[in-house]
Amino acid sequence: MVGCDTTIDAVQPRDEYQFSMYGVLDVGRDTQWIRVEDLRDSLPLGARDDINATVMLTDETTGTSVELNDSIFTFASARDLRQHNFWTTLPIRGMHTYRIDVIREGDVRASATTSTPDPDYDYETINVTADSFDFVTSGIPMVAGARLDIELDAREDFGCSESPFTARLDIYASVTQTGDSEFTTPVDYVSFLDQPRYRCYRRADSLVTLHFTAAGSDWPELDAYNDLAFEDVVRPDSFSNVSGGHGYVAGVVRRTYTIDVTEENARILSVE
Repeated sequence: MVGCDTTIDAVQPRDEYQFSMYGVLDVGRDTQWIRVEDLRDSLPLGARDDINATVMLTDETTGTSVELNDSIFTFASARDLRQHNFWTTLPIRGMHTYRIDVIREGDVRASATTSTPDPDYDYETINVTADSFDFVTSGIPMVAGARLDIELDAREDFGCSESPFTARLDIYASVTQTGDSEFTTPVDYVSFLDQPRYRCYRRADSLVTLHFTAAGSDWPELDAYNDLAFEDVVRPDSFSNVSGGHGYVAGVVRRTYTIDVTEENARILSVE
């Protein structure tokens, strides 16, 4: 169209946006990874070999600081896309506040602050029926993720020949806050089999696996996330706690619960 301004602000250099940071500080994991990108890098296939920056992690609760190690990941499936992933083996503690600074030429150019939840939060299964139960947690500020894994076998009575596989069901959108620091995750492990893609399958056994991620108080509230349109969710600045750039660094506790749902029971067998 003649006369239209085709300038796209998203690719214009801005002094206030210098770096992006993405990653989690996971309580109990032996290694932490934070991806840092120079937003002014014009290379079409990812980062340069030298990002010319130092990344520091500070535990503001104790005052301890450590410099993160830089490593370059190359993804052959993405036309040799390169990324700088900074890492450390510094133990991350529950109920601590952490700050990550990206420093260039002696100045902090980007920074993110996050808090970690209590890893010893309470949990239980309630409202158990023949096809569902509620997973209730208390003592955590926010929930950052919930996924249900169910092993499936082919139904021979339908004449199906599909290979066994794992159904991975994202149930995060169903999480609701039901009290002060209390969240309820409805877990339905049967009705999804009514979907056409699962017509040839049935549950292989009585076990389900719940992957649950608790987050600190700075994680976006559930309604703020669930009520956004898709085009807003994927914007890099819709949810950001990075000053001097965009992205998100979150303090989390990730747990995997193996649950036996035999005969209207929902018994937690193991937690990892």
